[in-house]
Amino acid sequence: GLALGLALAFLRDHLDHRLRTSHDVESQFDKPVLARVPRRGRSETTISAFREAHRVLRTNLQFAAGETRLRSVVVTSGREEEGKTTTVTQLALASAEVGLRVIVVEGDFRRPGLQRELMKDRQEPLRPGFSNYLVEAASLNEVIFPTGRPNIDIVPAGPLPPSPSALLE
Repeated sequence: GLALGLALAFLRDHLDHRLRTSHDVESQFDKPVLARVPRRGRSETTISAFREAHRVLRTNLQFAAGETRLRSVVVTSGREEEGKTTTVTQLALASAEVGLRVIVVEGDFRRPGLQRELMKDRQEPLRPGFSNYLVEAASLNEVIFPTGRPNIDIVPAGPLPPSPSALLE
């Protein structure tokens, strides 16, 4: 029974291909992990660590770009509620605090949240937006809005198109 239990545990571990550590990610993709972001808690200590992790990410992104100037960063994930909006917001704030100009583009047409995060005092959606620009119904200058925060502008999602994925293609 003990041998069978050990054999099953070994087999399960051997067949488990999930990525659990930063080392797993680095070895699987042959790319470095640029930052490890802890969960944002409610205490000042955890909030401070959370913000500092995004500052580390900003700095490491600049170093990873090498001699070329980093012009764009895409943040995406496979599912909802994984922290895309939070990551973009915190990375924009960390970049703006060192004087970098940032334009945040909302690419989530179904569940836009960047305007809510960056412009908490504005309830109604900004128009026109990214979807209007993509169908050539608005110019680039028409879809860029100031957030009221230094060095950060936003391109809101705009109205929901009939087929968001086709529009992004």
